[in-house]
Amino acid sequence: MRKSFLCVLLFAIAAAGTAPAQAPSSAEKSGQKQILRPEGAATNLPFSPGVIADDLVYIAGQGTRNPKTGQHPATWEEQVQQSIENIRVVLKAGGMDLANIISCHAYFADLNDRPRMNKVYGSLFNVNPPVRTAVEVGAMPDEARLEMTCIAARELEARKVPGRGTVQVGNWIFTSGTTGGVQSGKMAEDFEGQAKQTLENLSATLSGAKLAFKDVVWANVYLDNPANLPALEEIWNGYFKSGPKPGRAIQIVGLGPTTHVEVTLLAADPSVPRKAVRKSSVLAGNTLFVSEQSAPGATIEDQVTGTMKRLQQTLSAAKMKMSDVVTVNVYLKDLADFPRMNAIYRRHFAENPPARTTVQVKQASPGTLVTISCVAVK
Repeated sequence: MRKSFLCVLLFAIAAAGTAPAQAPSSAEKSGQKQILRPEGAATNLPFSPGVIADDLVYIAGQGTRNPKTGQHPATWEEQVQQSIENIRVVLKAGGMDLANIISCHAYFADLNDRPRMNKVYGSLFNVNPPVRTAVEVGAMPDEARLEMTCIAARELEARKVPGRGTVQVGNWIFTSGTTGGVQSGKMAEDFEGQAKQTLENLSATLSGAKLAFKDVVWANVYLDNPANLPALEEIWNGYFKSGPKPGRAIQIVGLGPTTHVEVTLLAADPSVPRKAVRKSSVLAGNTLFVSEQSAPGATIEDQVTGTMKRLQQTLSAAKMKMSDVVTVNVYLKDLADFPRMNAIYRRHFAENPPARTTVQVKQASPGTLVTISCVAVK
């Protein structure tokens, strides 16, 4: 049993690919995408280190393993720096650097580590920092305590700050992760109060960028308790009344001792045409935001197969293909299923796969083993 588990763990570490090689190479053109693959990076993984599509650069989740030593650094601060350095190496493969980053999601094994992480992060992003969201998850590949995934601006000059808590590139406006805190520093104790205040805070953020909820095309919603889903839906629908509802991923994660909800939004300039595609997915211009999908099944193989089929159906409805996908998020109930998920997943992305981030989270439905969301660009 111990030998079997070790084999699974080693396979997961090899497949995770969270640490790129040290030396960068030029980007590789693939249809509408440019693949960022640092020199020496493995080419047999089911995801790419980075993908450029139009104005944006999507970076796969990067853990804390040092590619030179093959080890995780000894201290937490060094691990944070290593994760960011791993991101930098991918960006340098496309002639970019950390200043190009506009949005980050940081996944922690323990959210209590956030203050110490902020010291390192703040020293590296001390001018025009990206918007950021930080949550606690159950586990990450490669036994990492931190995994970061980022979106960058292809051209540094295209980066703007239209208002507090936002960063804009071209027609896309990103917000920081937002909770239900108010100016007084107090936060409602009940979920409903926090959810309403969170959306009020986001309304003010959008207004500062001369936008409204009707302009939102994507939302990451993080809850600490799946029992709050019905209340969330009722409150959510009260704010998203007009136009296609945004694509969305709802995950059950750790948010801290008193926080019950956190939301990150991506909005499009009102001039960008948009339409709903199947259930809650949105096509904005030439970019499709596919809401998280899941499928029934007794095994992880069944559920991944069914989920990928649903993703294909959504892409097809937008006249797109799997090869148009530029980034994917995979949320597993149990990271031990990582190798078995990968075996099915890789069949759908045989060449030049999208960037990808995989973490372990609690699932809203007891029988769900995996949910997957993605972004595709024509």
